[in-house]
Parts: sequence; structure tokens; C-alpha cells
Amino acid sequence: MRINVNIDDDLKLYAEQKAHSMGLSLSAFVRFLIAKETEDFRDKVDKMVLEAEAGGYEPFSMKALGKDIKNAQKT
Repeated sequence: MRINVNIDDDLKLYAEQKAHSMGLSLSAFVRFLIAKETEDFRDKVDKMVLEAEAGGYEPFSMKALGKDIKNAQKT
């Protein structure tokens, strides 16, 4: 996935300097920050998936899911 972000020149310079001090490119530095910032969320999602797998779950198809969503939108 590609995302374009516009930042002002001063912030870009600061980010480039910080990235360089860590031995990273600017894009790698931004990916690092996003990964660090979303770590708790990803841990929660992983935990929920493991709990669902341990507790059992009913398999579904995308077609059935689509029907359920359409039915829910009608109500």
C-alpha cells in the first residue's frame, strides 16, 4: 500500500534527521513510528483472534456475510 503525506519543510527536515540518526530512511522511520503507535491495538486484535479460535467459531462465507450485512442494513 502506498500513502502520500504532506508535511511542512521544518517537520520533514526534523524527521529526516531523526531517521538518519537511527540509520533509517524517512519512509522506514515513518513505518517504525506507525508500528510502535499501533502495537497495543494489534496486540488486542491478536488476543481477540486467539480467544475466538480457542472458544470455537462458526465458519462463514463471504457470500453469507454479505447477505447478513444487507439484512442488517434493512432493519
